[in-house]
Amino acid sequence: MAEVDAVRLCRRYRLPLPTRQRVRRDSRGRRRYLDMIWDDYGVVGEVDGSHHMHVSQWEADMVRQNDIVTDGLLV
Repeated sequence: MAEVDAVRLCRRYRLPLPTRQRVRRDSRGRRRYLDMIWDDYGVVGEVDGSHHMHVSQWEADMVRQNDIVTDGLLV
């Protein structure tokens, strides 16, 4: 599912629309982007393509998700 599809689903079911591609700094100070964030709810949505199924990418995604969670957000 692409980000566009996720936003389309939000509209269809009258859910709040997320902010897309929000810039944030990770724990190392690197510039990162959140695919979607619902600020009012502290919820982040990440859309992963097929390349995220590779072990090295999957592990990097888990580290990234942990970094987001330690900032107090729900992924």
